[in-house]
Amino acid sequence: MQRSDFYTWMDKPKSKRQLEDERLMGLIKHSWLESGCVYGYRKIMSDLKD
Repeated sequence: MQRSDFYTWMDKPKSKRQLEDERLMGLIKHSWLESGCVYGYRKIMSDLKD
């Protein structure tokens, strides 16, 4: 892999899936922080469904 390949890869736009993953991660972190960092995956999943 050449150095120029790396920078080409870094400059490419994010895919729709990657953007959706980042959005969901933000919602998950927000839910977890609002719980006082005690919610587990079941409660967070329930919050996301609501």
